[in-house]
Amino acid sequence: MTREKILEEALKIYADHGYKGTTMKKVADAVGIKAASIYFFFQNKEEVLKAVFQIILERHHAEIEKIHATSLEATLIKSIQNLVVGLARYHRKDMVGTKAYVQLITSDMESFKADFSSYTGDFMEWLFEHY
Repeated sequence: MTREKILEEALKIYADHGYKGTTMKKVADAVGIKAASIYFFFQNKEEVLKAVFQIILERHHAEIEKIHATSLEATLIKSIQNLVVGLARYHRKDMVGTKAYVQLITSDMESFKADFSSYTGDFMEWLFEHY
């Protein structure tokens, strides 16, 4: 059992069931452990999901960086087209991550809104620096 396996299974469950439908028992069952074992790695469900969100956002940003790297010599219009098309392809290939991402940005949980708002601000800064 690893922390990464817990996070991957939590990501899948969160994508399908949202915050309220994601339980430590569901995650534990998917990993094949007892729910109490998760607490060795995480204090509570919110901590698990914050780590899941971090993974989602890191993967998303890494993809944007990869797309940007292929557009360094392109015009601004072509760079933006590459970004839009590249992100559409990325999200189509990673439907679990995309569903979880949509759950994240539509979440009504205040603690997640603050984290996402911070990420959005950082992302906007990155966009202005690179485009």
